[in-house]
This record gives sequence, C-alpha cells and structure tokens, in this order.
Amino acid sequence: NKSPKNVDELVYNLDLMAKKCKSYGVTNVLISGIAINNRLSNTKINEANQKIANMRNEKLYTFIDNSNIGYNNVFEDGLHLEVSGKRLLAINFIISLNNFLYYFQNSFPPEAQ
Repeated sequence: NKSPKNVDELVYNLDLMAKKCKSYGVTNVLISGIAINNRLSNTKINEANQKIANMRNEKLYTFIDNSNIGYNNVFEDGLHLEVSGKRLLAINFIISLNNFLYYFQNSFPPEAQ
C-alpha cells in the first residue's frame, strides 16, 4: 500500500472505502479523524480533518474528532499512541458512538423503534 500524495487523495480514498462499506450493506459508516503525528504537518492534518468533517455532512458519515490527541500522547516516534493517546482515542470513539446512537434513536417515531 502506498501513502496518499496529498490531502485530497487521502479524503478521496476514505470516501471510496466508505462507499465500498455501504455497497456491502453497511448503513452507518464512522470515519475517524487523523490524530496528530509527525508524518503530516498540523496544517495538513487540520485541512484533512475539515474535509473529512465536511464529507460527513454531504454523505451522512459519522466523523470521529481526534483533535484532543496531542504530541504528548504519542511515543517519541511521533506516530504511535501512548496509553494516554489510546485512552483518548477510545473516549472519542465512545462519544461518537453514543452521539450516533442518541441521534439514531431519536430520529424515528416511537412506534418505529
């Protein structure tokens, strides 16, 4: 596997994967935002996450915001999460799942649930 050349290619590839999931019958796709790392500049991370978040609005995906993960939550290699980063990532997933479930449960009339 090769890495995407730019932010647009990264977002395009995420969209392709999400569409593939939907083509297999997955109705609710969650996409995790990019956490801080030393492979992408903060500017590119912010740009990618903004585009992914916008894609959520257009395509009805759920975006998992990981902007609370900082360099103090990754190992010295600047890529892999320390325990504190893993904990934050798990919390971010749980919050997103809870928000999704709340929205899902409250978007149908009571007799349809």
